[in-house]
Amino acid sequence: MSYVFINDSTQNTAPLLQACIDGDMGYAKRLLETGCDPNMRDSRGRTGMHLAAARGNVETCRLLHKFGADLLATDYHGNTALHLCGHVDTIQFLVSNGLKIDICNHNGTTPLVLQSDGVLTRMPFACWKGSRSRR
Repeated sequence: MSYVFINDSTQNTAPLLQACIDGDMGYAKRLLETGCDPNMRDSRGRTGMHLAAARGNVETCRLLHKFGADLLATDYHGNTALHLCGHVDTIQFLVSNGLKIDICNHNGTTPLVLQSDGVLTRMPFACWKGSRSRR
């Protein structure tokens, strides 16, 4: 499982990724408007969408999506942004824009299974009501 670490040295050399972690919408928007790749990755294969989702920065997720970020992008472990997300608004945004809750990472784990196993204890079960997962 990939987690966001503020002191991840890769973030220091990628301003867009750091802006996604920080939720710095103004700076992220300026970078994207000047041609920064919305799908750039860190050393773990995480995109800005992964990092923003993990921090619950739903507005940053919306901005990245507007500039063409791939919602289906997976990190090197096969995690989508939804696998790393534990915030209601961000989950709703990702799911409403096409991310499936039953998509498996390389371990065969879905975002819903991560919740039910207690890995993401902040993830609200109400968002998943009526959904099914596959192990």
